[in-house]
Amino acid sequence: MGKIKSKTYQRKGKEILITNSVKEDAEELLGFMKKVSGETDFLLREQDEINMTVKEEKEFLENMKTAENNLFIVAKVDNKIAGNLGFTGSQLRRYSHQGEFGMSVLEEYWGMGIGSLLIETLMNWAKKNGIVRISLRVAENNTRARGLYEKYDFQKEGILRKKKVLSDGSYCNEIVMAKIH
Repeated sequence: MGKIKSKTYQRKGKEILITNSVKEDAEELLGFMKKVSGETDFLLREQDEINMTVKEEKEFLENMKTAENNLFIVAKVDNKIAGNLGFTGSQLRRYSHQGEFGMSVLEEYWGMGIGSLLIETLMNWAKKNGIVRISLRVAENNTRARGLYEKYDFQKEGILRKKKVLSDGSYCNEIVMAKIH
């Protein structure tokens, strides 16, 4: 797994640490994912679909280490995980220059710039590691996230119609966005 140098930032009177996720984070990460999945329909999983064991989460974090073009970082506030970002690169040589990421931030920390810090960290790491194309998928109605991605020059490449079914039975389109650098 790719690694970053941990860095602390000051935002709105709080210290935010951006650091590599380690297997010791497994239990806290599972709690984080369960909580954040219950706060919004924009993420991949619903709250009750977060059912990995701590052992399985540790194995996932260890498996992420097998490729240098994977990255899994967390944002910590008051020594608690407030956000995360996972980037997965391809193991195929023809696609090794690119990958896709997803991220989430707990609602209580929205507006603190955590998403920006995670994206900036990803982009700096990608540039140093020969990643030329960074892509993502975002719910069409997630205007807050789309605005954040556009701020960093991610461009809309297409729409995946009815990509996701929500808990109320309605469908949601996803937008594919990418940044080339």
